[in-house]
Amino acid sequence: MESSSQNTGVRQKSITVLLTLACAGMVYLEVSGDPATTLNDAGVYASEHAPVPGLDGEKMFHDLGGAYGAAPVVMFVTPWCGVCRALEADLKKRNVPFLIADVEKSKEAYRYYKIVIEQAPSGIVPITVVAGKRFLGFVPDEIEQAVKSIPSTSSA
Repeated sequence: MESSSQNTGVRQKSITVLLTLACAGMVYLEVSGDPATTLNDAGVYASEHAPVPGLDGEKMFHDLGGAYGAAPVVMFVTPWCGVCRALEADLKKRNVPFLIADVEKSKEAYRYYKIVIEQAPSGIVPITVVAGKRFLGFVPDEIEQAVKSIPSTSSA
């Protein structure tokens, strides 16, 4: 029992360190002047809404419990993230389908989260992946547009 709670504590500390380093990285990237890592006039990183290299979005969606035939939309969240809750509520109001992947409660979600943030300019939550394309933070308009652009899938 004690080992399990120690593993959970280690994983939570790892996530906290990862997110702290990501925030520091955001500051560095913003002041570095690299066009791929600086904000454009719309406040969006050039690589922010890019496909995740090497990620099979459909497989990830199904591995995390998504239904076959549903739009492959995964939102990576943590229990303490207020922005995550706000994005969830906004997307629900818009009737945008999505699967919640809590990176602190699911080892599989955390494994995929590490892949998704690997080449992102930051390691923030929420991160939403629509058909393999990554969206950082609270961007419901962009997520909704991406979901609408997914070709219709047949029910399985």
